[in-house]
This record gives sequence, structure tokens and C-alpha cells, in this order.
Amino acid sequence: MSEIFEGTVDIQDGSGNTTVIADGDRGHLTVGGGGQDGNLHVSDAAGVARIMLSNEGSIISRDAAAVSIMTLAGNGQIFISRQLGADYYPVFEFLPPQGSLSIGGEITPGKINLRNGDGDDTLILDAEGDVTIRRNVDGTLRDAMTFEGATGALRIGGEGFEGDLFVRDGDGRDALRLDANRAAIFAGTEGNEGDIIVRDGEGRQVVHLSGDKAVVDVGTEGNEGDVRVFDADGDLRIHLDGASGQVITLGADCAEDFTVIDAEMIDPGSVLVIDDTGALRVSVTAYDRRVAGVVSGGGSFGPGIVLGKQPADADCKPIALIGKVSCKVDADCGAVGVGDLLTTAAIPGHAMKAADPQRAFGAIIGKALAPLAKGRGMIPILVALQ
Repeated sequence: MSEIFEGTVDIQDGSGNTTVIADGDRGHLTVGGGGQDGNLHVSDAAGVARIMLSNEGSIISRDAAAVSIMTLAGNGQIFISRQLGADYYPVFEFLPPQGSLSIGGEITPGKINLRNGDGDDTLILDAEGDVTIRRNVDGTLRDAMTFEGATGALRIGGEGFEGDLFVRDGDGRDALRLDANRAAIFAGTEGNEGDIIVRDGEGRQVVHLSGDKAVVDVGTEGNEGDVRVFDADGDLRIHLDGASGQVITLGADCAEDFTVIDAEMIDPGSVLVIDDTGALRVSVTAYDRRVAGVVSGGGSFGPGIVLGKQPADADCKPIALIGKVSCKVDADCGAVGVGDLLTTAAIPGHAMKAADPQRAFGAIIGKALAPLAKGRGMIPILVALQ
């Protein structure tokens, strides 16, 4: 049985006050008034009020046991709970005006997923403290940035796209950039020079790379600086010692690149003389006063310093000017003893014992550091042109 009423239907309490108004013209339902607070209850078949709209502006949703599982309070607060067994646990709380937002609880971990227009989870915040940002690469959703709360690790980039980190100054310029594609760090930009500063445990500035002055400072008062260079085998090759002021190298001689005739045919340890053209060539005459030095790099010795270094494809050789170098020696002209003066031999590229002091004047290469009783061989010598 139903009845249709046009216009407005008023419902009054026992005192004749209108407490419910159903306005058919405007489609309005007004509950309360006439001295009575209004509340709207929607109940299930068992008579349990499942949804309640209170006069305080709250909306409350209850389960069949009449326990509130969602409350939208009139003061802007939001509470959502879930039942596990006989107990209820909060899973969502929003508490203005503090602006506090809590997701998850004692039993249920919290998680926030933001999705794009295709329904993909592109931003994920989970209860473990992880933040994941994803992007679509050729139809596949991949992690573009991940912050791991447990380890404090931040990862940018991934398979199919590089990651970059930009830090801008007050004028919006990219003052610091980490470029993953080139594995490079860029500090500074036009109008804002870059600096890299490293401090020790006492807070002292011990390393300073200054973009403004294009200078590198290592060490400071109370903490001397050192620069060490290692080779591919992990051996220390060059050491700039700030304490002693020394430049320490594993190389044995000081050499300089010279233009050499038929350079590709000349081995380390060969004795060279000055040619009429000003270039160097292999020695072929005994007691040659045009002797220039020994090609560095023979035996177990290498140059410690190379002056005037030329490109690798140039017709040049490093010539030992001072220091210890391996040298080709001919002992058939006389046994060589330690400390003997050496001069050029008639055998191409070889030295020999300087047995004739008058002829040796101005033709001395250096002193033997090891003996050679007979034949030809390579021995270390101390270069000392005379």
C-alpha cells in the first residue's frame, strides 16, 4: 500500500512541533527542528542502524554488530577500522587541524598507491618506509626511483633509462648534477662556480677542488696532504708527499722525448748520438763525442719523469739524461767492472769500457753499476754525460 502526497509533508512530534519535512517540490528531506535535534538512521533487516547522519555533521557506518567501522566526524576527522577475529583495529586516521594522517595499524600495514590514467601504480608508499616511483618504458612498468627506508638507500634510474640528480641554487640554476649516463659529477654552472670540499674527522678542510681558481688543494695545518697514483696491479707508482715535499716515483731516470731517426727499429737500452740534422740516431763509432744518452725503459727500469712528452705516434724516444738506466754494453773490447766509465762502442747502439782517457773526454755516457766480464749484454748504468 502506498500513498502519494504532492507538495510538502510535515511530521510533528507529540507537542505539535514539526520535526521532519519532506519537500516534494525541491526534493529536500529535513530532519530536526522544532526543538528537536535531527538524526538520520538507515537500519538493516535486524533493526541495527548501519548508517547514521548525526546533527553534529558526522557520518557513521557500523557493521552488523553495531560497531563503528567508519566515522566522518563533523570536525573533519576520519576514522576507519577493520575487524580481525573479535577485535577491531584502526587502519586509517585523519586528524585535523594537526594534519596528522595515519594509514595502517597494529595488524594491517599501511600503504598508499597512486595510479595513472591506465590504472598503473606509479607512486607507492608502504609501511616499511619504502617509496617507489614507477614509469612506463615500452609498455613495461619499471622502477624509476626507489627510497628504501630500512637501509636509507636512494636509487634513481633503472633498466631502459638513466637516472640523474639535479640540485639547484637560489636562482634556479643546476649547480650540482649527478649524471648516471656518463657516471659524472658536475659541480657549478655559469655564474656559480663549483667547489668540492672534503673535511677530516676534526672538521678541517683537507681537500678543496675550486672551480673558481681551477686549483686543487690537498692538506692543511695539522694534516699534511698526499697524492698517490697506483698502476693496474695496485702498485704505488707516483707519490706526492706533502710532509717531505718530495715527488716519489718508481721510475729510475729522468728522460726527455727526442726525435729519433728510424725510431721504430730502436730498442730500449740503445746508445744514441746526435745526428747532423739535430735528431738522434744509433751510435756506430767508438768514443763518439756526440753521444746524447740511452733509450729509457730497458730491463727492469723505466723513466720516473719524461720531459717534453710527444704523442705516441711521433718518431720520438725517451732518452735518459740522468739517473739509473739499463744499457746495451759490449765487453769484448774489455771486461766492464762496477764503477767503470762507459763510452760509445763501434757495435751499433752499444757502450763499452772507456779505456783511453784522452779519447773518452766528452764522450762518456756514465758509470757501470754492474759488471759484464765478456760478450754483450744489458747492465744498469748511472747516466752522467761528460
